[in-house]
Amino acid sequence: MKINIQNIINLYFKMFNLTLSRDQDKTENQALSPYSFLQVLGLLANGTDDETSNKFIGKLGFEPNINDFNINSNKINEILTKKRNRDDLFVTCDYIVTNYLFHSDKFIINEDFKTLISNFYNIKISSYNPKKVIDDYKNFYHYITNGTNIIFQHFITSFGPDMCLLKENNFYLKQEWSTNFDFFRVEDFTTYAGKVKQDMMYNYIAKKYNFYEDEKIIAVKMLYKNSDSFFLAVMPKKIEDWDEVTKKICSENELNCLISRMEYGNVNLTFPKFRFEYEVDFITYSKDLGIDSMLNSLKLDKLKTDFKYENLEIKQNVLIDVYEFGFVTHLVSNKSVKEKTEANNFRVLEFNKPFLWFVIRQDDNFTCSLPIFMGKFIGPKK
Repeated sequence: MKINIQNIINLYFKMFNLTLSRDQDKTENQALSPYSFLQVLGLLANGTDDETSNKFIGKLGFEPNINDFNINSNKINEILTKKRNRDDLFVTCDYIVTNYLFHSDKFIINEDFKTLISNFYNIKISSYNPKKVIDDYKNFYHYITNGTNIIFQHFITSFGPDMCLLKENNFYLKQEWSTNFDFFRVEDFTTYAGKVKQDMMYNYIAKKYNFYEDEKIIAVKMLYKNSDSFFLAVMPKKIEDWDEVTKKICSENELNCLISRMEYGNVNLTFPKFRFEYEVDFITYSKDLGIDSMLNSLKLDKLKTDFKYENLEIKQNVLIDVYEFGFVTHLVSNKSVKEKTEANNFRVLEFNKPFLWFVIRQDDNFTCSLPIFMGKFIGPKK
């Protein structure tokens, strides 16, 4: 028997004292973005019965038939038995939707769901078809980023409940980090893992890159080592062209066109290196984030041996450097290694103005697939 999805959502909102908004600003009583709203609807999209919906309402969680869907029941139970809070529920939504939506041949979007989504977002959601669903979510993603209001935000992927910072040599954001802020304009922000400090340093590298330059923009593409993903940065040459370039480049067709026009040549590149620093129980948290298996990581067993960790609860300052060769973590601060090569016939690309940046996955079906996330770089810190 079908349930009234709108009633479930209304109850959900009432329990958390939430209001629905089309923008991304979070306040105490406005913690559910359109993105998370879509996730909650996704939990109910297949049309559950009254018993299941009552469990959803009663536990503030969702208990699918584990045998029907390729979902780790232990992880679901672990999440549901924790103290209930918004973040836990959103993580539950992340986990179920990413597995339930993209890995189940049983997922069929019913008419109630399609109508509700279409009315609210003015986008058309089709019956389940992997590529079509991804296309529809892509349209939704572009809608909520709203062109010039690009924010540091993750997109639905199939990498489990944590929406990892680092996994399979790719850089991801946890949902708790999806807040509306200008990335390099703030000194720090907070996740449930503790205080986070961010900084920026420059690398000076002269080497061969894929690049593009015309009268309005410069762009550079950097492949990740042993990965099918790449980092793409696009900077308007004039600040007044920012809005025009941003709106244009948010189109996947335009993005593909730009990438196809790139040349491979000598580039003297001045580019920021992103750095995150946070204090956590490193051993435990790195397992959750998948840092132990990322590129050039320090293995946990080796960590315990080298640093003689007897107590796993010890706190460590962890640095994550993100740069064109991949990712490196450090337990202590280290100095940035700068390379500068003077050479003739090198194109100079200096990313010293606000620019838009993407991490994009390549696959067999697209020149480039959906950006894993987008970001807006405001400018060098003074």
